[in-house]
Amino acid sequence: MPRLAPLIDPDYREPEPPSPEELAARRKAADEQAKAELGDAIELVELGDVVTYEFLEKQLAIMERLEVMIARAYKKLLYVRGVKSMSFSTAAAPSQPRLGKAA
Repeated sequence: MPRLAPLIDPDYREPEPPSPEELAARRKAADEQAKAELGDAIELVELGDVVTYEFLEKQLAIMERLEVMIARAYKKLLYVRGVKSMSFSTAAAPSQPRLGKAA
């Protein structure tokens, strides 16, 4: 789409892009205005995706899976300890020697 300003005003010049310093000043002013308007809620805006329901649901699902995995590992550990204690207790108890007939 052609620009209409040069057609209407022959002395029209394109504005120069703002300098990095001007951009930084504008960004700082916008941040201050947002902080003034939003107050304490600005912290939620800065967190971004972390405070969405989807993110929290994913985190909860991961935590639940980890808890299940830990519970399984704990049960396996207790089972192995139980088996070891049973095998050591039967091996540690010497059998009674049989009395043979005296000839």
